[in-house]
Amino acid sequence: MLKQKTESDFYACLYACLKWIFKSIKQKLEAFHLFFSPGAPPMLFMDLDVDNKAHLSGVADVKVIKISEGFNSKLTRPMLWRGNYTRRQEIRQRQTLTFPDGYCYQLNNALVIGLGGVATANNELLTGRLLHLYKIFEEKRILGFQFHQNGSSYTLERKLREKKLPGSYILLARRGGQSYGHWLVDIVPRIAGLGRAIRFTDKFIFYSPVPPYARFLLKAIGISETQVIEFNWNFEALRVDELFVPEFVRLYDHFLPSTVGVWDKIKAYALANAGLGWGESVTPTKIYVSRGKLHKDQRCLLNRAEVEHYFISRGFVVIHPELFSVPQQVLLFAQAEVVAGEYGSGLHNTVFSSEGTLVLVIQPADVAPFLQSGIATVKNQKIGYIFGSKSNSSGEYQVDFSVLKAAVDAGLDGCFDDE
Repeated sequence: MLKQKTESDFYACLYACLKWIFKSIKQKLEAFHLFFSPGAPPMLFMDLDVDNKAHLSGVADVKVIKISEGFNSKLTRPMLWRGNYTRRQEIRQRQTLTFPDGYCYQLNNALVIGLGGVATANNELLTGRLLHLYKIFEEKRILGFQFHQNGSSYTLERKLREKKLPGSYILLARRGGQSYGHWLVDIVPRIAGLGRAIRFTDKFIFYSPVPPYARFLLKAIGISETQVIEFNWNFEALRVDELFVPEFVRLYDHFLPSTVGVWDKIKAYALANAGLGWGESVTPTKIYVSRGKLHKDQRCLLNRAEVEHYFISRGFVVIHPELFSVPQQVLLFAQAEVVAGEYGSGLHNTVFSSEGTLVLVIQPADVAPFLQSGIATVKNQKIGYIFGSKSNSSGEYQVDFSVLKAAVDAGLDGCFDDE
């Protein structure tokens, strides 16, 4: 009898606990309005290559402001091109790309939603190559949410809490906000040229959370803590009285020349706040950028130890940028004459290196981006590539040591492929 009563009490307690848990979850969902809503307003489907300027000019509550001139961009020719490169990589490196005129869109009563989504007051979604660097309409999925297709329009499945922001704001948020490299090459540089379009007393919208290093970069270009607005796209949409949406300053591997002014501003501020430097009495002139201490390494160089040992034998100092403050990183790259390393965010610090700096990039044979060439082009730096094997399913690859040694020796001796 006692056993039956004990079991009965246990199940009653379990039922009460589960009931409380489900009630709490329901209350949270209702509080944030996270429910499927087939009746949500439709957003017009617009092709990635749509001319936003032509489409939005003359539309009520939208003003189009030109902030940069279009031009033909060609990446600087690599002085070293060694290893297992592919034809696709060779074509991408050598192609000439037409950079269109750049614009900033001023919208009244705009909606900010998901990962980079902006809709006008009448729910037309802004797209275009310079507003999204990825294919947002693939598989009927956009901005982190599913859409139902209905003819030429999409309907959002999930309705979010709508938060109203009175006043004027600038949208600088984009996908990749937890990556140091994206802050350097995509997010912060969007401020370039906006002096003609906005007031710097305005506030800036970023995805939450904004990392500490990003706050330093923002402060360096004149954006104070009080101007930073964090946006949790998982739980809310923003309805903004007046929103400025600048286009990106990077198109694939190519950059607007005005980007350099933003990087130089960060560099000057960082060097003035570098304190005691990077912790050693002499700042090295040859540095090797390792990814060996990253918590999550998407591209793992299997013979990293052998590669790093060789660079040390050639007078390089191996560094792990994530272990240094931003001012220390800027100091290291600003004073380096030769920078080598594995492709990734850490190596993008060459935006702070001087004109004429030699940059040697190690990357897998199946990695196509040549952001380092884009940086070298606008910074007038020398660039070389050493390609390893193709990455396996885990992202691991290795570089042929004999190819690496010959390429580094040639680079340091000034014996370049194009001479």
